[in-house]
Amino acid sequence: MINKKNLIVFLSIIGLVIMSCDDEKDDTGPIVDLTVATVSSAPTLDGVGNDAAWNQADELVVTVGLDAAYSNSFGLVDVSLTAVQDGSNLYIKAVWADPSGTESIDKKLWSYDNGSWGQGGNEDRMFFFFDMGQNGTSGADCSTMCHVSEGMWTDTGIVDQWHWKAHRTAPIHRADDKYIDNNYTDSQGNVVEDGGQHGDSKTKGLYHDNKDGNGLPLYSGPVTGGHYLILPAGETADSYFTLFDASTADTT
Repeated sequence: MINKKNLIVFLSIIGLVIMSCDDEKDDTGPIVDLTVATVSSAPTLDGVGNDAAWNQADELVVTVGLDAAYSNSFGLVDVSLTAVQDGSNLYIKAVWADPSGTESIDKKLWSYDNGSWGQGGNEDRMFFFFDMGQNGTSGADCSTMCHVSEGMWTDTGIVDQWHWKAHRTAPIHRADDKYIDNNYTDSQGNVVEDGGQHGDSKTKGLYHDNKDGNGLPLYSGPVTGGHYLILPAGETADSYFTLFDASTADTT
């Protein structure tokens, strides 16, 4: 059986610049933008996403290719997106199929075999990029920000990034609030590992591939103090996810 994953993201509407808003559903012509429909009642964040509010929005289907470095590589996958807002909050629903029939939730999962530790592949993720301007005609998306030879940074502007991770953040009911700018070198002028990608400020907590300096598993506690943005509200037995935002996007 092919499972579908349903990611409902409840985000702050403050500062969004790449989505258009519309009061009525428009069924004419192909859908090329994610248009935010205005609803009088917010959708229920129950992990299913079949209530009436979503029917007022046009669906945008985006075909994505999976990175060959991922252990669960299935070629091309269609992701359907719908978005609504109630005047205070923005709700985005993302749905995609998992051809394996199981959730892809491992992030370099540690296993012990033949006398040594080893790590597996990657996890399902969901990115939202919001172009804050001054990034040229290419704008901000996963291709220009992550998968180009020039590296993960901008020319002059800032890109806000919201990053949900099935293994590293979903189990602790969080998703990263980060940003990308043109500050990507250290004091010696060397390009740093994450390029211009930075996490918003936090008061404690850290996670980096869950390993210590000796190449062994390392576990860390939750991050607090504003670094995380999205709080998952629940998960059903049918691999449906519900996430919602409890803060605003902060790139300062």
